[in-house]
Amino acid sequence: NGVGPGEVHLWQLQARKADGTLGEKLWQRVYDSALIEVTGETLGAAETWEESEFLELSQRYFTGCRARQDQVRVDEQLARGDLAGIERDFRLIEDGPPTVLLFVAQNAQDVGLWERYQAIREDPYLGVAEQEQRFRVFKQAFYERVVQVHAQEAAGLDRDVVSRLNAGPETYTREAGFIGLPGESATCIF
Repeated sequence: NGVGPGEVHLWQLQARKADGTLGEKLWQRVYDSALIEVTGETLGAAETWEESEFLELSQRYFTGCRARQDQVRVDEQLARGDLAGIERDFRLIEDGPPTVLLFVAQNAQDVGLWERYQAIREDPYLGVAEQEQRFRVFKQAFYERVVQVHAQEAAGLDRDVVSRLNAGPETYTREAGFIGLPGESATCIF
């Protein structure tokens, strides 16, 4: 909103019975209870999150969803040979618009972090373990500048790696957060 932190309100709606008492929770008509439990556990009692925490928050959510997949139902589907049903049920958890990871460079310090990251990734003499060891030194600072955003195919973006986004009035501002990729019209997906 450009003035202060944004707000999101989560409501849990319930039907009201004819006698005025509360009935079923309306989410039960749409979502599996395991998904709601994971949502509650992921969000916990915290009331605010920094934008830099959104990636970890979503990763914790999907990890929790995978862990709670109903094994009994999967066993029954396997016994029936319903592999398509298993795939369909599992994909419901993760399907959604495609996303990319963007390192937002807003100042010289950010550019320095990005250059250190690139030097490690592109060094042909470093093995995976040594790359991880060198990256670990500044990993937290690096990921504080990474956002995960919905994006269709875009030139120069690889969905499997973190890409750099130079902050500017058309791409990313501290007040608004992510606005759009360079050269494309801004889109908001709800």
